[in-house]
Amino acid sequence: MKYCSCKYFLCGRRNENMKCPNCGVEADSKFCPECGNPMKVAEQKPEKKKCPNCGTESDSRYCPECGSPMNESDSIPVSPIISQEYMYNTPQYAATQKKNNAIIIAVVGAAVIIIAVISVIIAMHLGNGEKRADIKQSETTEESLADAAKDKQAKKDSTKKEKSTEETQSAVVQIDESESPSSESEDTGDGNEYYDVVSTEYYKTDYYTYRVDKVVGKQDVYIKNTAIVSKDNKVIGKISDDIILQKGKTNCFVYGFEGDMEGGDYKIQSSATPIDELYRDTGDMDAVEMVDYNLSDDNLYITFRQTKDKIASFAGYRLLFYDGDTLVNCEDGYFRVYCENLNGKDTTDVASIWAYNLKFDKIEYYYEAE
Repeated sequence: MKYCSCKYFLCGRRNENMKCPNCGVEADSKFCPECGNPMKVAEQKPEKKKCPNCGTESDSRYCPECGSPMNESDSIPVSPIISQEYMYNTPQYAATQKKNNAIIIAVVGAAVIIIAVISVIIAMHLGNGEKRADIKQSETTEESLADAAKDKQAKKDSTKKEKSTEETQSAVVQIDESESPSSESEDTGDGNEYYDVVSTEYYKTDYYTYRVDKVVGKQDVYIKNTAIVSKDNKVIGKISDDIILQKGKTNCFVYGFEGDMEGGDYKIQSSATPIDELYRDTGDMDAVEMVDYNLSDDNLYITFRQTKDKIASFAGYRLLFYDGDTLVNCEDGYFRVYCENLNGKDTTDVASIWAYNLKFDKIEYYYEAE
């Protein structure tokens, strides 16, 4: 198969038959099958086309009168020998070039806008660098304190689950008030030099026995009490609790033991540290108040409000639940864990507590500024 040899190789016409210049045989091979001489392209007249715009007939690709394509579906094949001047002046190339220019302008405009926005952000960042550094440092401190509070909360929860050394089976708990004081400050039921005992209450769950001592402070001290329970001169349980006492104000110790303390004799040993010598930040006393609570299904939602400027780093709540006059449960937790949105005076937040199968009609709240 051979293509025509027009000047620009644009028409694409094919001459299927070639004519031998010697014997006149027509064939499509390079050499004559009769005499073997080279074949010559048979002359074909190019087919004329009619311009769809003005009606002029011509065998060219474009109308010689109006310049419109003779066939709307035709496209100009790119040939290595087409001059750049011819190719770049075609209508197809002009339309493509216009479209490309629009795209380039749009991309450049978007890039300018993005650069301007980034410049503004960088300027704001540099202008507030010192403030951001302070905020970051403050956030880091807050996160560290929150993590410490969570660790302490987990430790407190695990302490409640420590097993006593021996199992017992009765629900009766007795107080031995005849124990003689040791060399340490000891509470035998009425109190000691740091506090007076107002009341002692007990409640039981399926696996634990809890003792709650309500006390009135005689001094402003941070105090740690250790309760040791014995039976038949053998220790069957030991647990500690620590609170901050304020002179003339009520607070409570809570001791939780796994199992029943049948016939147990309680001995309470106290050790105290003055508040101003504490290594920790105690913040403002009574800095959070309980505003309201609502029981929904098995969840208890308690609303707290910050009443002072600063909350102690490990401040928390202690809640006693009563059904009538009977103590039925107690809960405690850290504000940084359960009320992380208390971040200034008059701010509020809600603590969520699981209260499955808990029947109560009154809650007593104590602020613990540990």
